[in-house]
Amino acid sequence: MRAYSIFVCKEDNENYVSILSSCFSLSRFSYFERNSIKEIFKFIVKSITPKLSSGIKEIITHEEFSIFSYKWSDGLSIYMICDYDFPARVAFSSIFEMYMHINNPNTTEESNTDEDHFIHKVIIAALNKYKDPTVSDAIIESQIKIDKARDAINVSLKSFLDRGENLDELIQKSNDLSQSSKKLFKMSKKTKKPCCSLQ
Repeated sequence: MRAYSIFVCKEDNENYVSILSSCFSLSRFSYFERNSIKEIFKFIVKSITPKLSSGIKEIITHEEFSIFSYKWSDGLSIYMICDYDFPARVAFSSIFEMYMHINNPNTTEESNTDEDHFIHKVIIAALNKYKDPTVSDAIIESQIKIDKARDAINVSLKSFLDRGENLDELIQKSNDLSQSSKKLFKMSKKTKKPCCSLQ
């Protein structure tokens, strides 16, 4: 039960997705897998951002991962990629907290900081705070009595992309993935093992 990555994305009117910032906590994976895992996470986030509806909590599952996501009407979306059993309440609380902090800096110093640098600091702090949900969940439990994540739409990545698309084809066409990442994904499918096995 662990959080591995956070992404903050911005989508323009033509559905072009920019990753404003991302951070990772991949120490549980082998050193040689980490770059491929980063590329795969980035690919997934960029692929699903245009398909998200604004104002809906979504949980997208892929192999042993849960991708918690929320898109605002201003085009900003935040993703938290975690273990499959990571508590939805913790993930969405973190996502909303990050959004509030990004849009309402606490201090003058934060207001004067370069936006990209400021967003990166916010998400690193959130990943450090929430990567162990057993600690953060106790804090959130005292503030939230009802699990607000119950209205989240829980779908698999395959069904999310199945609106006329095939995940294997998207991966082969992608410019965001290196040949080694594509090969890792293909091999994991053949052996029916997660492409990002834990060490």
